[in-house]
Amino acid sequence: MRGRYTDSNTVRQKNKYVRLLVTVGSILLAAGILFMIAKFSYNHFFKKYNSSINVDSLYKFWEAKDYKKVYDISNEIIAKDFLNNAARTLHGYSSFMLAAAQTESQSNQDLLDEAIINIRIALQYAKENMVPQLEYMLGKAYFYKDGMKNSADAEDGGEHESHYYADLAIKYLTMSREAGFTADDLSNTWDSATRRSVKRSTASQPFHRCLTLQGNPTSFSWQSQSSTATQRKRHRQSSTSRGQRTRLRMTKST
Repeated sequence: MRGRYTDSNTVRQKNKYVRLLVTVGSILLAAGILFMIAKFSYNHFFKKYNSSINVDSLYKFWEAKDYKKVYDISNEIIAKDFLNNAARTLHGYSSFMLAAAQTESQSNQDLLDEAIINIRIALQYAKENMVPQLEYMLGKAYFYKDGMKNSADAEDGGEHESHYYADLAIKYLTMSREAGFTADDLSNTWDSATRRSVKRSTASQPFHRCLTLQGNPTSFSWQSQSSTATQRKRHRQSSTSRGQRTRLRMTKST
């Protein structure tokens, strides 16, 4: 009886170990399968995600006029490659296009500032054949900034300020046109910027003359001294002439 009991107990212990091993093995196998699935999914997603963050995708979304996508992707490329000229160029362009579509004034200003900064950086490293186009876009960005900034100042109820972004618009649009670049709105934008600049220059001439006198005291002092010296010289000449005429009359009388 005792031998049978011992054998039965041994069998039960072996079965217990077998079940434990099967359970542990099943858990490890399931964990391994889950790990492989997770790794495959991660690699697939990561590769797919990275494949969309490149210059080719920028041009694809630009052609599709998805400017928000161009803005986001170019921003990520710039974060990794600060001087990537294609990303800088299209980030500037997309910032401008988003600003033109915005209705909120502050968002417009921020996007236009971003456009100007990125296009100016792109200009420093651009290929020669890209420079006229960048100058055209930079001129347009300054033209829009001029209009929006001065409109915002007028809405504030304060005195209208002239920030002279129109002058910068004229500068870069002129450079682009002289380099042979053409666009449907280039001439009209240049004309409008010129009218703004001329109007402000005419309105602010007295103010500028005042600034010139106050801002250059040495010149003003010299002009005053020179003017005073001239007046004294004329006074002496006038006194001398009067004296000569008096002596001449006295001589004739004599």
